[in-house]
Amino acid sequence: MSVPLDAIAAFERLTGTLVSVHDLDGRLRSLVGAERLAHRHPRCRAAKAVDPEVCVRFDVRLLRQDLSWQRDGMLRTCPAGVAEAAVPGWRGDRLAWVLFAGPIAAGGEDVLEALRQLAARLRVWEDDHAAWPQGPRVERGTPPPARRKDRILYWIEVHHREPVGLDDLAAALGLSRFQASRVVRSVCGRGFKSLLTEARIATAEALLHDSDLPVVEVAVHSGFADRTHFHRTFRAARGMTPDRARISLTDV
Repeated sequence: MSVPLDAIAAFERLTGTLVSVHDLDGRLRSLVGAERLAHRHPRCRAAKAVDPEVCVRFDVRLLRQDLSWQRDGMLRTCPAGVAEAAVPGWRGDRLAWVLFAGPIAAGGEDVLEALRQLAARLRVWEDDHAAWPQGPRVERGTPPPARRKDRILYWIEVHHREPVGLDDLAAALGLSRFQASRVVRSVCGRGFKSLLTEARIATAEALLHDSDLPVVEVAVHSGFADRTHFHRTFRAARGMTPDRARISLTDV
């Protein structure tokens, strides 16, 4: 694991929050990992499953405007009702990325200050990244394996609620179906179908816990073709039906 990932993981353990990054110009992806390029809290997943653009609208219209005068960061509540800290990364007057940590308890000033310190370290790592060893040479235009893994996982996170398949990912990667299948298994350690299903199940769990949608609508908003397929897949993955899971999750 790299030093930035170690530091982020330590921050999450100490604060009890989840870190995510809005990487506006694509320079942080190899530092923070694909899993942190999207909010992972169940309430966030539930909100985006119902309205995929809700976070984009909120961040573009409000967050960036607020950060333009709160340049050292702020506490805020997102559309899903999650309280979080947000700290920007600037290049001159241009907003390059935003670091988030949440959910946080009432107040949260300690988390905000700790996030500012993490952001400061991330800026240093970002500046030094160009000088880091980049591993073996690869053919021009071919992303190294770590970056390919980030692209694959991020693509699945963005598109798993849609009726997509391996052919769609292959097209996004500029590969044949056969090549894409081999690459996914090689860099992710699992097949495409397994990764896609797990993303859909995670969104379904979030909706079962944080929404009142009927189970059939949970299935649709999570990317499943129909209720029967959803029930069968969910039970195989979690050992219980979605209806039973809703009761269990609500009782937690």
